[in-house]
Amino acid sequence: MGQRFRIEYSAEARDHLRGLDATGRTTVVDSVERKLRYEPTMATRNKKLLQANELAPLAPWELRVDRWRVYYEVRHHEAGPLVLGEGRRRKARGKVMIAGEVTYRSASTSGGPGP
Repeated sequence: MGQRFRIEYSAEARDHLRGLDATGRTTVVDSVERKLRYEPTMATRNKKLLQANELAPLAPWELRVDRWRVYYEVRHHEAGPLVLGEGRRRKARGKVMIAGEVTYRSASTSGGPGP
């Protein structure tokens, strides 16, 4: 295996984790540990670098975990998931909901990013 990255959760991400049921929380935390600990910047089927017109203002990377999304950035060899959102984004509507609020709307649906 490669270099081991330290994972830090923001206060906001910890709040979002507390909002999940025990099964969801375990699923997300286990996936973050497995998929971001050693190669957080290697794109895979469930891990991608976001394009400028997607959620880049939120975080540069997205990890798909079942129906949830973990948005994170990598800093100085530390993988730091910053925001956890239930991935209820609908391609047709181009929305991302985090903690029950619309966090991002694609330019095609709202005229620009933002709530």
